[in-house]
Amino acid sequence: DVVLEFQSDLQRRLGREPLAYILGYKEFWSYTFEVTPDVLVPRPETEHLIESVLQYFPDPNTELLIADIGTGSGCIAITLALEYPNAEVMACDISEAALHVARRNAEHLGVADRMHFFVGDLYHALPSGKECDVIVSNPPYVSADEMLDLEPELMCEPRFALTDEDTGLTLLAQLLKDAPSYLKEDGILIL
Repeated sequence: DVVLEFQSDLQRRLGREPLAYILGYKEFWSYTFEVTPDVLVPRPETEHLIESVLQYFPDPNTELLIADIGTGSGCIAITLALEYPNAEVMACDISEAALHVARRNAEHLGVADRMHFFVGDLYHALPSGKECDVIVSNPPYVSADEMLDLEPELMCEPRFALTDEDTGLTLLAQLLKDAPSYLKEDGILIL
């Protein structure tokens, strides 16, 4: 019954659950992505990562090897696959549940045939010997102290995707330190 479903959804929202989880989807870069509580809700400011890659590689026909570290819903990796039809994209995450969501999104948006999904921590998820043209990541950057002051909706999202349980900078520092081992000489890391 529609009324009961609406009342249930209203109660969930009054409990401060993010609307994207209630609806089961969120728009990113004009595409619709499935989201579940296993992944962060895609945010408009994350689209700046896409814009930066497009500025660095303006030709959409460029053949690229792209890695997205901490892919979550896959919104960054999949959008890049859509923007670069000749790209091969590796989507990595420490969460197998998140990778299931990303795979479904890749299938839904028609790019699954050019994507590879790897479970693992940061660069350890990538196959050895692969040098990327582009590495993108939106890693956890909220400090443990800052977590105490975030709005209640964020407490519904996967904590490990928001904070490193430390200063908020440890994963960023690790990504920067190890990037040269995984990038081609003229490759870029965008965080």
